[in-house]
Amino acid sequence: MSMDSALRQGLDPEALQEMASRYSQWQGARRAGLWVRVADGRSESPGESLVRYMCFEHKLPQPTLQYEIHDPTGALIGRTDEAWLEYAHVGEFDGRIKYQRLLRPGESASDVVVREKSREDAIRREGFGVSRFVWSEVLPGESKWRAERLRRELEQSRRLHLRNRSVIPL
Repeated sequence: MSMDSALRQGLDPEALQEMASRYSQWQGARRAGLWVRVADGRSESPGESLVRYMCFEHKLPQPTLQYEIHDPTGALIGRTDEAWLEYAHVGEFDGRIKYQRLLRPGESASDVVVREKSREDAIRREGFGVSRFVWSEVLPGESKWRAERLRRELEQSRRLHLRNRSVIPL
């Protein structure tokens, strides 16, 4: 998680790899080495980092980060935390800070939730499945059941996407 932040702030990825190699005999080095392999400066939150680690740990495809979805006119619907394009599926990490950050002057938390639900509906209209993640689901050692659910969600989105491509448009 902090590795993602360090990369986002300009740390050279090779320097990160070199550090992991230099301390490979230390306790915890194996797990740190795994983090180095999945570290990505495009990640915007520790929760997003944990989703990627969960994918790595449970042999799921690694997502594309910060993927933008546009409507047919080219207007931006939103940028997703994760996207598995080959499955027509996106992921969103839902932490408390996210919703506080989205709060506009004079709005309540329910206004933010309604706006986020509308955004999710628009993403689904563009043919994507959506998974949402929270802290308790993606913590290392606690994420096996969530990884299996994501595996099923990805496969379901892929099947729907392939089936919808063969439908004649109205």
